[in-house]
Amino acid sequence: SVAENPTNGIQYAILNQSAQIGGTKILGIGFHLDATRVNQIPFVLLQSPTKITSNPDVSFSADGKGLGVWHSGGQIHYRFLSSQGNPSAPAKFFTDTADANSNPVSAFDSKKVVFVEAWTKGAGVFASAIDPLYATQEAEFKSIASANGMTVNADLSFDRATGKSL
Repeated sequence: SVAENPTNGIQYAILNQSAQIGGTKILGIGFHLDATRVNQIPFVLLQSPTKITSNPDVSFSADGKGLGVWHSGGQIHYRFLSSQGNPSAPAKFFTDTADANSNPVSAFDSKKVVFVEAWTKGAGVFASAIDPLYATQEAEFKSIASANGMTVNADLSFDRATGKSL
């Protein structure tokens, strides 16, 4: 996933780096449009001793704060980022909220001034809102929909005109 920080124009990529031996790292790297890196070495947002596929996502607020989200070990993880993209707080997670198909996504709600995350687990679709100022969950997480069978590939968008997330 790649997102632009609106305060400084830095592009930020977040990715899953896995190896058969050595586990997985969730990495983040900032870069400019001319492809020069903000930092030469990517930031490690999380390191796992086992191989996982986490499909991370990233978003930035209007004032340049970022949030990276991913799933691992049955949990939805998130970590706040500075305007340069470096981790600005420890990684946190929602316990027992994910499965192998969860793939969380994030968007910034500029009306309520919170990061919104959405993901799937089993037949359900879940969401949460996290306040970037206090780095706490506004609503830890809740089920917003369910379906027959398996749900996969959640996506999320924020409509500034209506002030609603979809």
